[in-house]
Amino acid sequence: MMGKKTHWIFIFASFVISCASLIVLIVSTTTTEWVIGNAITRDGATATINAHYGLFSGSQELHIFEVTSPYDLTMTCSFEHNICGLSCQRTPEARSDEILRIKNGEIPLDCPLSNSRSSGIAKLQEATEISPRNTPPNEQFISSALWLSTLICLCITILFSFLTTIQSLVNIISNPIWSIFSVYGLYIWNGLTIAFAVLTMILWGSLFATSIRYNIAIRHTLTVNTTLSSEDLSSLGFSYWILFGPIVLHAVNIGLLLWRRWLIEREPPPVAINVAKNDFTILLY
Repeated sequence: MMGKKTHWIFIFASFVISCASLIVLIVSTTTTEWVIGNAITRDGATATINAHYGLFSGSQELHIFEVTSPYDLTMTCSFEHNICGLSCQRTPEARSDEILRIKNGEIPLDCPLSNSRSSGIAKLQEATEISPRNTPPNEQFISSALWLSTLICLCITILFSFLTTIQSLVNIISNPIWSIFSVYGLYIWNGLTIAFAVLTMILWGSLFATSIRYNIAIRHTLTVNTTLSSEDLSSLGFSYWILFGPIVLHAVNIGLLLWRRWLIEREPPPVAINVAKNDFTILLY
């Protein structure tokens, strides 16, 4: 009885660990710290920007002299042109229009601000000389293909982590007949969770290294003349780095399952009782 209880505890531990992994994945998806970036003017004093964003949204603070203007940012993509950027507009139509205007080298519409912040915008125009520019190359934007691939891989990671959690629970309360739903299936779901979590990190890491590192793709770094730059002023935030958590947790799950299997294999086989056909003593039972 003690051996069976110990083996059950291994599966229960796998269930708890899978729940923790699922929570970490949800936190990573919903928080806005995938990228933390800054932008400064050449003199380093006229205007600065502090921004952070995730896969869907973020925020920034624009500091101009004594004025601080906060903006909400939303990831906006044009799959036709394979570009994404962070827009400060409020409606989907306005956000799409802003990204396309930037793509075409046009001056986008002002971000919606209250009257108390309008003076900051006027100073920004004077200090950083907002003007039409040549059409920016796609490398300055975020690749919509890589962004979508990252999102899809992250969703698949969450799905497999959820399946691992549910299947661990099922194996605690029952003994599924099909191997894919039994303890052996847990090896598959844990392995796939690790694989897609690693792929998610590779995709976003590649996107950061090839694009975001040089331009954080917010309105002001795309439209303002070269007086505002974010090159080498950004880093990957905790929303990205905590993806290591599910990788480690599901690797621990596989380790626990292997340990459980090793314990089962070490147990002595059941004693077989052979009764001779002419032994009539069995009739007493």
